[in-house]
Amino acid sequence: MINILIADTNEELKKGLEYDFKQQGYSIKLCDDGMMALNEIKNNRFDLVIIDLDLPSLGGIELIQKIKEVDVKIRVIVLTNRDDEMDIVLGLENGANDYITKPFSPRVLLARVKVALRELTTMLEVPSIIKINDDLVLDNNSRNAYLNDEQVNLSKLEFDLIVYLVINCNRVVTRNELMKNIWNYEFDSKNRIIDVYAHSLRNKLNLKDQLLSKRGIGYIFVERKKTI
Repeated sequence: MINILIADTNEELKKGLEYDFKQQGYSIKLCDDGMMALNEIKNNRFDLVIIDLDLPSLGGIELIQKIKEVDVKIRVIVLTNRDDEMDIVLGLENGANDYITKPFSPRVLLARVKVALRELTTMLEVPSIIKINDDLVLDNNSRNAYLNDEQVNLSKLEFDLIVYLVINCNRVVTRNELMKNIWNYEFDSKNRIIDVYAHSLRNKLNLKDQLLSKRGIGYIFVERKKTI
């Protein structure tokens, strides 16, 4: 699941964004303090952070810098009343990925969030050889899978799906995200195609204990515990 932190002192704004983003399947955490936001980021995993520059205890610019020190991949969108060009430049130069001035359209912000998350997905480097378990390897060059050194025939979409889940290992990936990134369709709750492909992969690649369904949300690929 995509995790988003919203740090702003405007409670009404935060609650409105929380409602809108949850409708998209995102997990939302709210706070109104810069240091509180930083502690949340240090102790939890976030994919994207939306912050106001005028936060108490730790200003927005310094917070952006510290966020990137924690994890450079975290997408940062600045949401603020400031519209001075130098403020915008300063925010972007210190690591912000986007900048939106208030007042704003929630639909526009949501669109910018989706763009930022797509950028995050493209940052995930897919290695040529992906060793999933001692007995299972994916060759991203030939797009072949090997189980116990025997080639397993996977369709293009089966291969794309298992690679996407593996590079997002230990993270719940929503059905909506999978439909958009693998099938390039909007999610339809009546469409069970993801379940069909997941079932096929479990059987073909012996992943019954690793490729798990999260009811009503999506799928997660979990690492197999190593034995000593």
